[in-house]
Amino acid sequence: MERVTVTRPVAVLVKVTPGYRRAVREEIRAALAAVEREEARLNREKQARPGDGELAGRRRRLAETREGLLARARETETLADGRLVLHGRLESLVEVRVGDSWQDGVEVILEEGRVVEIRPTGGGGPWPNT
Repeated sequence: MERVTVTRPVAVLVKVTPGYRRAVREEIRAALAAVEREEARLNREKQARPGDGELAGRRRRLAETREGLLARARETETLADGRLVLHGRLESLVEVRVGDSWQDGVEVILEEGRVVEIRPTGGGGPWPNT
């Protein structure tokens, strides 16, 4: 066998800008509004079913979600412009041939919603087809 197609990890990183911070603030604001709507719904349910232990667990999870969102908002505001933060992880396919250098993965850098750089990670040299 001379070649094989494999998956490789792709880290998607976002460059921190004022626009990034605005987008995160809006995303968090929408998520907090959804948490508040769900809390209100659970409060109405609690009045109809006062002894329901499942409701208490769901309310506790919502409170944890709210705290996580608020922590993310605080953290985002402290990030320096130009810093790269992890947005997510994906996988891509790559064909590897005998003699190719091995590479850990690839990073895709986004700025204001556009790809500004694609770069290999690890230490083995560039992947084929990149």
